[in-house]
Amino acid sequence: MRRRSTFIHKPEHAINPDDIVIVNQTLHFSGLRAAREERFTFGINDLPDQVRDLLTRSGSIRIRWTSQHRYGPVSPFLARSAAGLFVEFTPQEHRPNDEICVLLKTLFSYNLKCNGASQSFVSAESPLSSSKTVGHSQYYSLLPNLTQFVEFVGRTACDSESTACIQDIELLRYVSYIDIDYDGLSHNCLLTAFWEDNMNQALWDVTIKNEVLAKSEIGILSTAPANEPEDLQLEGFLIDLSQHDEPKPTIFFFPSRHHELSAQQSQEQAYHVSFDTPAGLHPTLRISFAGRSLLNEPAKVPSGSACTLYTYVTLPSFLFADEYAFPTLEPDNLFQEAHGIVSLKAISGEKDLELPDYAIERWGSTLLLELDSKLSSPKTSGDIKIPLHFRYMNSTIGGEEAVQVPWPVLFWACSSDESIDLRGNPFDRTHLGHDTMFGDDTIFYYLQPDTHARDQATESITIPVLDTNHVSYAIVEQATLLVVVAGFCYLAVRILLGIISECNWWKTVSSSRSSEDKKST
Repeated sequence: MRRRSTFIHKPEHAINPDDIVIVNQTLHFSGLRAAREERFTFGINDLPDQVRDLLTRSGSIRIRWTSQHRYGPVSPFLARSAAGLFVEFTPQEHRPNDEICVLLKTLFSYNLKCNGASQSFVSAESPLSSSKTVGHSQYYSLLPNLTQFVEFVGRTACDSESTACIQDIELLRYVSYIDIDYDGLSHNCLLTAFWEDNMNQALWDVTIKNEVLAKSEIGILSTAPANEPEDLQLEGFLIDLSQHDEPKPTIFFFPSRHHELSAQQSQEQAYHVSFDTPAGLHPTLRISFAGRSLLNEPAKVPSGSACTLYTYVTLPSFLFADEYAFPTLEPDNLFQEAHGIVSLKAISGEKDLELPDYAIERWGSTLLLELDSKLSSPKTSGDIKIPLHFRYMNSTIGGEEAVQVPWPVLFWACSSDESIDLRGNPFDRTHLGHDTMFGDDTIFYYLQPDTHARDQATESITIPVLDTNHVSYAIVEQATLLVVVAGFCYLAVRILLGIISECNWWKTVSSSRSSEDKKST
């Protein structure tokens, strides 16, 4: 096993190297305010038996869970994904693939709407990359917390008397995001957890011991300006507990596929998400900007780079978009002016327009939309308006169902020189959903939610459903049966009258012909 602990602090929160104590391959420091990333690399034999057995039969898996509580950007941890549980799965050949759902339910929640990869997952697409061949499928659930995961890890990784281990595991309840990657070829499992720097305004009190079979590396770093636009730069101290007895100063830089906008542009392009009211069964998802006329391309991009503004929208099964309502190949100036959307680039998942939510097995769908970043005209509000539709849901008492929808991810996708190797980032995050739709040479610049908006990265909306207080299933069934029977009887009578009328007509015609024949003879 390997452990890499990284702390990213602001320059004003720098730690005195004399306060970093290393004794007998054990590091300790306290009072540091910083963002924190913990990354563990496990061999397949390091994992609990139940998880190991499921993984070895499941192929490659990428799991991304993001908190519903928004967190600010911290370089180099700049990648964004929708709140909830997102999974990319590549099954083994000639193997059943339904055990992936058993794994997800074991780790995260037994209530997940997951019955197997073939039933619940959706096929992924890569419409904007000519070099990628996508062979994986995707799953999503708006999982609100990691309670079951924390309890499972604590139960399998810690002895009941190990207070320090249990305390470390309990920190997972407060993560901003967690990634789990299993490679079916190398059989290695990578677990990454990230905490934002103002988590409950707490200061880190850290003790890390280098184990015989677990190499530990620690970085205490801050960001610094990089010389090249595609690079990120860090400086501070690195400690390898198997080799160092004091912090080693360091400065290094690397190209990154994930970036943030400048402070000024981040403020100008901050966005807010809401649903128009009343929503009814055909809601409009509205994205508003702090300064709609200031949606300019990122100021600092590689030379010759071209940038386009996109949004990646994740829709649970109760909500869907009609793909035929969006322009795809040919531009629609009227639609673009009315909605702020240039075109639909990709749609994956459940596309049936008629099925009710309770009849759908797949988790939902995703949209990739190219947005209009030009100056807003006096005729428009300057907002992005995405037309959506609710599916019919099960009836409830009160006639309403409150649901949560994750906020879309907004970003500029910019091209870069093929000579720039974006895989050299030691803190890289991939398989986030939107990134797999673009080529490996794409750089993403993320827009940030409005800081004045509420803390949640989800939007609440109420769906009208059948009210069981006023109408029962029995009444609905009886009324439906009555209407069907009445309709059948009506049609049967009309058809019967038509047949009788047709028969009478033929009799009249036959009688007339017989009379004419007699007269002619």
